[in-house]
Amino acid sequence: MLWIVDADYSDTDHAHAIVHLLDSYASDPMGGHSTLSDFVKDNLVSELAKRNTVHVILAFDEETPVGMIVSIEGFSTF
Repeated sequence: MLWIVDADYSDTDHAHAIVHLLDSYASDPMGGHSTLSDFVKDNLVSELAKRNTVHVILAFDEETPVGMIVSIEGFSTF
């Protein structure tokens, strides 16, 4: 069953899902064929949690993470 949730950065499963999915995207040809650095993997979730204009939504098929939306507020003066 597919379920969609707001990511809880303090939830270990959600944190692992965020890093896993983003690393998968980065490893894809469209993402540059490069895995995330260990530094990024170790710090990504804690840095996202510090920013109140970042919102992450996760999609799971049963317990398997299958998708993610990361939205970050932007602001332009023109």
